[in-house]
Amino acid sequence: TKMAPKAAVSEPKYYQATSAKDFLDQIGEDIYKKVHLGDADYRNALQGHLENAIFEKHPRDKQAPSDPCGLEYQWHTNVTDGHNKENPCEKRSDVRFSDTEGAQCHSKKIRGSNSNKDGACAPFRRLHLCDYNFENISALDKINNHTLLADVCLAALHEGESITGRYPQHQETNRGTASQLCTVLARSFADIGDIVRGKDLYRRDKGEETKLEQKLKEIFGIIYNNLMKDLKNDKIRGKNKGNVTMEEAEERYKDTTNFYELREDWWDANRAKVWKAITCHVVSGNNYFRHTCNGQNPTQNNCQCISGDPPTYFDYVPQYLRWFEEWAEDFCRKKKKKVENAKKQCRGDNGTDRYCSGDGFDCTKTIRAKYIYAIGDECTKCSFWCRPYKRWLENQKQEFLKQKKKCENEISGNSRQKRAARGGSDHKGYEKIFYDKLKAGVYGNVGEFLEKLSDEEVCKKITDEKEGKINFEKVNTGGTARSGSTNGDGGGTSGTNDKNEGTFYHSEYCEICPECGVRHIGQGKFEVKTKNESGECQSKNPFTPTENTPHTVINVLSFGDKRDEIKSKIVTFCNETSDSSVVSGGSDDCGGTNIDPSLCEKWKCYEEQDIKKHVEHDPEYHREVEGSGGICILETTKGDKSGKKQKTFNDFFYFWVGRLLNDSIEWREKLGKCLKNDKKTCIRKCNDNCKCYERWVDKKKGEWKNIKDHFDKQPGVNALLPPYIVLEYVLEEFYFPLIKEAYGDSTAIEGIKKTLHSKENLQTAATGTKKKTILDYLLDHEKEDAQNCQQKHKEKCDEPKAGGGGDVARADPGTSPQPGTPAGDDQEQHSESEEEEEDDDEVEDKDEDDASEVKDTEDVSGEGPKQDTQQPQETPQEPPPAGPDACNIVKTLFKNTNNFSDACTLKYVTGKNYGWRCVAPSGSKSDATGGSICIPPRRRRLYVGRLSQWAEEATKAGSPQTSGTSSQIDGQTASQDPSEKLRDAFIQSAAVETFFLWHKFKMDKKKEKKEKEEANGGLVTDTPTEDPEQKELEQSGDIPDGFLRQMFYTLADYKDIFEGKNMEVVNLLKDGSPSDKEMVYKRK
Repeated sequence: TKMAPKAAVSEPKYYQATSAKDFLDQIGEDIYKKVHLGDADYRNALQGHLENAIFEKHPRDKQAPSDPCGLEYQWHTNVTDGHNKENPCEKRSDVRFSDTEGAQCHSKKIRGSNSNKDGACAPFRRLHLCDYNFENISALDKINNHTLLADVCLAALHEGESITGRYPQHQETNRGTASQLCTVLARSFADIGDIVRGKDLYRRDKGEETKLEQKLKEIFGIIYNNLMKDLKNDKIRGKNKGNVTMEEAEERYKDTTNFYELREDWWDANRAKVWKAITCHVVSGNNYFRHTCNGQNPTQNNCQCISGDPPTYFDYVPQYLRWFEEWAEDFCRKKKKKVENAKKQCRGDNGTDRYCSGDGFDCTKTIRAKYIYAIGDECTKCSFWCRPYKRWLENQKQEFLKQKKKCENEISGNSRQKRAARGGSDHKGYEKIFYDKLKAGVYGNVGEFLEKLSDEEVCKKITDEKEGKINFEKVNTGGTARSGSTNGDGGGTSGTNDKNEGTFYHSEYCEICPECGVRHIGQGKFEVKTKNESGECQSKNPFTPTENTPHTVINVLSFGDKRDEIKSKIVTFCNETSDSSVVSGGSDDCGGTNIDPSLCEKWKCYEEQDIKKHVEHDPEYHREVEGSGGICILETTKGDKSGKKQKTFNDFFYFWVGRLLNDSIEWREKLGKCLKNDKKTCIRKCNDNCKCYERWVDKKKGEWKNIKDHFDKQPGVNALLPPYIVLEYVLEEFYFPLIKEAYGDSTAIEGIKKTLHSKENLQTAATGTKKKTILDYLLDHEKEDAQNCQQKHKEKCDEPKAGGGGDVARADPGTSPQPGTPAGDDQEQHSESEEEEEDDDEVEDKDEDDASEVKDTEDVSGEGPKQDTQQPQETPQEPPPAGPDACNIVKTLFKNTNNFSDACTLKYVTGKNYGWRCVAPSGSKSDATGGSICIPPRRRRLYVGRLSQWAEEATKAGSPQTSGTSSQIDGQTASQDPSEKLRDAFIQSAAVETFFLWHKFKMDKKKEKKEKEEANGGLVTDTPTEDPEQKELEQSGDIPDGFLRQMFYTLADYKDIFEGKNMEVVNLLKDGSPSDKEMVYKRK
């Protein structure tokens, strides 16, 4: 409940604050008035005028415009070293509004932070602030108020341009929740003011004092000397002439080390011009959220007041409080989008299409109380969305608690007392005045302030409790659990699992299934199944194997599903296996003879025909088990959890791949710095951690082999389609996008896919020897990373040479940059847990080039290096006579496209909805042992029109009644040999098929590009005239690997038709042309 307004007669306006930002800006305005009044006698002496800025020794005329909007960084600057150092946005990201990246909270990057206990979080916007020119100012002999103002305005000008130019995209992708443009500019304006005044908390480089701060102290030392020189010579002109003496100025600015007071006054004297600069590119239709112009009027649709005064007072609000308010707004906006996506992935496009759990199970078929789990195809998407969403919420909560603790310490005065004791930028106690006013207002304690923080407009847009309503005041800080309750009843301490603490609640959509599951009751509604009078869930009996049934043992090294559980079990695994040099990849252990039993899940997978049917013609069996690859059973003996947990093999497959990706994410977060190749730095403990990482990879390789072995045993898989083709299709169609997201390194993953689809690798398919899938190459890549890490980070790092120094390193180095994060020191994202161990050293290693290099080539054939053996000379044979050019045959065909208009009907009318078709070879039904033939959509739509014509003509030619009267196929003559006509029919059919395949390939690429742009928050522009794939093909002549693979498959299909193979497929293609049969008959 809100507190009743206090009778603060002197400042009643604080009551009227509509949000935290409104409240903070009001107090900032009062602080500004005090500052402005106190430095009145000095402003004229410190005010810069751009038109008086001189950057050359002997200028011929005026060098800079009076309007900051006309400044150009190439000329109007004291940065003279070149190399684009004068560009304020150099080495800064082009991305200014991110839906994926967040704040920087690491204590090494935030001044005044206390490890992971309390501290500020610099927003993403601040990390890329355009201030690069500041630290590179080099012409110190030209420094004065005018030239310094020019460089500060240049930073503001380009910061404003950077934000304003990208704001429409942010507005488009966040409709209804986007930040106000003037507010965003005010935040950067305030950060620039903090940098100038030495108050900035963000440290781009290591050390308590940044290079930028050192440069600014040097610059203001020159400003100070210039001021004293002018006062001594009485050169100040204007209304304040004679009001200030040198002695008075020396007393006011007696801090000649940091010059905080001088910098504060200089900022006040010049802030109006800096605000003009940062708003130069604002177009009409943008106003500041408060009416502050002349005390009560709004801005003029361009974030500017008619008077030229800044409408904002954020620059007089403590930076960490501004950042906290900005963090809250960003959190609410992102949470709203993420929870909407969770609803879509877990409940369907309409929110009522399905009922999936956050761990990927179909709750209409899953009964947790009886260990019956079912994974629907669509539910996999829910799992892969909810897991990173939960992880994001966990990290966000830690960031919140850290900032909240900072608030408590600052408002109580503890932190400010410590800062005053060691010297700080809060000169004359302006921050103390701010906190006194904060406590005297309506929101005098942290809880009341957090309540106001929840009143941000975007935070109030989450209105459904099952999505997690925002209330920062009620966030539970009594516990540190991150994983949440296992029973979904809201009993945990995290807040990520408690609907009553909705701020960090991961939503009902990401909960686990109810114990007895749910049932669909129609009209898009589901109801939770309840237990019967005996306290049991009603369900069918679990399927059981027959006695002494052969089975595949798949012992899974299990780290669980929850993040804290995964992290802790990784540590357990490493400790358990630290003395073991090899982890078995076989099926008889879970990583070693002394492995912790809690890490081992011993699954037994049975073939489909060996599963007992409890009831003859059991519909449940046919619906759930038939065609699922069999049943996998895990017998557990964990107290009240004892029992047999079972999944179909298909569900087990999804379950295993999902856990593999989750584990890999944690490994890469744990080993982020160890796996980086950009620094030749040896880090202690990386060697041990990477050895453990390699042992995990080896174990997963063994598990994957056993899974593939069982996959091969499925009935019907080997009938027509080689197992690797089906497996490859499943992995790429359903898992490749998820793999890319999980691993983060999209370049490496695309390289793996390219290797998989290389010409050499595809050609091995014809021999049936190809066994590697994208997961095999992925695990190979992981193993290579682990080995490179061990080579780079030795067991004992070399001691640094004398004078060489050595940076303090973490024992467990942190996360690598996430996808889309630009390279650079300021982009490092660190989890808070990394800050707990900071004692080990990094040691520069100058001789690591060979060790850190990644192999450029890979033996994709699996045959190993070829021997250079002497081959016997062969007698050259006379080449066969050249046949007709296939391209000429195609050219003749395409002169009249009406001749194959039937292909359009096949591709876009009758065949437009073709999917995979799985039918038993013997008829329309499958039995438990015979299996099914699965025919891909591409084969069902295969164009054989010219072959049909050939077969028809050949049939007529063989009939006495019609001999000699048939028409000819285009390009053929009556005198042609029959084999030549058949050859031409194959060439023409293949040409038409390729034409349509290429068109579909390009359209799919266009769709992928559009979806990627939408996922990354970009504006999607429809440019139908662009055809990048066609253009690239025409320029390079290289066929894209993905399309080349389709051509190989299509060629093999035509070859099968010619040879009369796979007649079962022909018989099943009732919706296709009879030319396959006719062609085989005529060939014979």
